[in-house]
Amino acid sequence: MPNLVAFNKVFFINRLIDIFVLQIHNQYMIQRIQTLFLLLAIVCSGLLLFFPSLMQVPKAGITGDSYSISVLKTEVISGGISKALMTNWPLLITNAVIILLYILTIIGFRKRLQQVKLCNFTLLFQTGLILLLLYQGASVAKIAGGDYTASPGLGVAFISLSILLVFAARYYILKDEALVRSADRLR
Repeated sequence: MPNLVAFNKVFFINRLIDIFVLQIHNQYMIQRIQTLFLLLAIVCSGLLLFFPSLMQVPKAGITGDSYSISVLKTEVISGGISKALMTNWPLLITNAVIILLYILTIIGFRKRLQQVKLCNFTLLFQTGLILLLLYQGASVAKIAGGDYTASPGLGVAFISLSILLVFAARYYILKDEALVRSADRLR
């Protein structure tokens, strides 16, 4: 008998917590978790400006300059001193468009289907950013000549994380849209 009473108490407490959380969730904006995901994606895209996404380093046993490619610029690292080689305008503009799409997606929280379309466009632009980054890496490899090995930098993790965050936001936007449609159907 004591186990049944303890079970009922735990069930009752869990039910109260569920009701309280659901009430808070329905009282405020339904889109809260999506907004959080998109804000984290904005932070990841902003961090791309400061961390290298791709490194071109000489193969083992060969001395030479290393190249660091970020969304903002390509740098030559020679003897521990880094010098800017060029500004990566296509990567920078694509990243700015991605951040703008994130902001537009957050602002348009009342139009869920438009949010889904903006998430799809964001994913398309992120694919373009990855392709431009690979093209920039191939261009630097041609400039550098010699035997270089490409290695991913910390920026690749930020790109991957922002893509996962957009997928998560898109999933929860669609989930909310299904919830709203089912509520409309019941009326």
